[in-house]
Amino acid sequence: MLAHLEDASVDVFIPTVNEGPEILERTILATTRLQWEGKTTVYVLDDGRRPWLGELCEKLGVRWITRPDNKGAKAGNVNHALGKTDGDFILMLDADFLAHPQAIQRLVPAMGDPSVAIAQAPHHFYNDDPVMRSLGTGGQVSDDQSLFFERILPARDRGGFSFFCGTCALIRRAALEESGGLPSGSVTEDILLSVHLRQKGWQTKFVDARVATGLAPETLHAMFVQRCRWARGAIQLLYLRSGLRAPGLRLRERLAFMPLYWIVSPLVRIASLIIPQLYLLYAWLPLENAAISDLLKYQGPMILGMGGLAAFVFRHRWSPLLNSIWGDVVGIRIAPNVIRDLIFPFRDMTFHVTPKGRGNKKSTERWMGVVVGAAAIFTLAALISGPYGRWDDPYVSVSMFWAALNLLRLLAVLAVLWSSATHAMETDPRLEVRLRESDGFALLNNRGARSVAGWKLREDALLPTSAFPAPTGVLVRTGADGRRSVLANVSPDGALQFPNTGARAHLLSTLV
Repeated sequence: MLAHLEDASVDVFIPTVNEGPEILERTILATTRLQWEGKTTVYVLDDGRRPWLGELCEKLGVRWITRPDNKGAKAGNVNHALGKTDGDFILMLDADFLAHPQAIQRLVPAMGDPSVAIAQAPHHFYNDDPVMRSLGTGGQVSDDQSLFFERILPARDRGGFSFFCGTCALIRRAALEESGGLPSGSVTEDILLSVHLRQKGWQTKFVDARVATGLAPETLHAMFVQRCRWARGAIQLLYLRSGLRAPGLRLRERLAFMPLYWIVSPLVRIASLIIPQLYLLYAWLPLENAAISDLLKYQGPMILGMGGLAAFVFRHRWSPLLNSIWGDVVGIRIAPNVIRDLIFPFRDMTFHVTPKGRGNKKSTERWMGVVVGAAAIFTLAALISGPYGRWDDPYVSVSMFWAALNLLRLLAVLAVLWSSATHAMETDPRLEVRLRESDGFALLNNRGARSVAGWKLREDALLPTSAFPAPTGVLVRTGADGRRSVLANVSPDGALQFPNTGARAHLLSTLV
């Protein structure tokens, strides 16, 4: 074990395969400002074998590692780099995450416990996911990722069941090598690694600190690709002999890593969206011997209890309406994949990278709009024709209530799909940022917006041209000698243009 953590060496791994320069340059620049007393080496693990990226790495002073094939996808990429590096710890960053300058300093203390293999930090994002953006929440209501990292993962950690989430994590090299590297038997190698480590007595520890800021999926298509991969990987845990069937795991550990969320949630949502209409049209009663009083007695308290628990746990960050719409959008889309993966869990082992930046052009899938539209028409038909001649049936009024609610749910899903299709990719995700004068920046207005390509400022943030000798400059830095230098100019489309990489890196480290 390491006697002095402050002297430990850290390798920063940035796996990439198809991300563009508008994504990778920012990520690499942010890592060049990491603060750590020990040796720090940044490695870009390029499975795309792109010469321009090698040139960029050389320009920015980081290492570039490639391999002859893409066997094992991300896991294979990382394992290949393990054999070419020797740092005591590995800071794992996805290609779209900007590291905070103090990221290593905030994660290393957790490694003071010699049983900790991974220190996992929460994921923070500087843009809303496409569903919440379409709903116009303005960041006031959390999506599933925020709720997971703010409430669920800390609770799991208190029970000893944290797991590796793929990025924003510090990994002990000795533990990773003992477990055989990142496992490639699942499309979600991160959670499977945590299971492997538990078998060998290692822990994964949650560290509640901001260590990086990333790019949330910008389109529904990108989000669906990501969530379908997560669902498939979680289901694969059930079948793998190195997963939940592995020897050495206690019963409570197997239960804690059961993929119940991915299996139950989408299927229950689909069932709730069609059962009331089936009764209205075909008199199909799912519970043959249940009286109306039984439904009210059991279903009512259950709904109130679930809503009350969610409100208590997630507090003001949860909305029963908006979060339900989010769940419907995702649940409808991934339900067919969940059913397929339960039957054929290893039929598709392709690692589908979440589309980002310029490669993220597809907005949504039309078939989903067709299916949801047909379901809405079916529901409307059930509401119109179903009750005819059956008003004395007590189940009809209950079914009509739920069918009407389902129609509203389906229309809300259609609205999200339409909004996403008409705003295919958000290039200007809004976020309030504060540039302090103590950081050397002067700005008339502190409200701005960040995008994949850079940052934009509101029109009222523009400084008068007489303020400094640069015709369109908007951001200035005051040096020790009192002189102002222009850090950025405004392009015709309003994006900040940076004159040199040093200015870019400094601005990135300030805004993470």
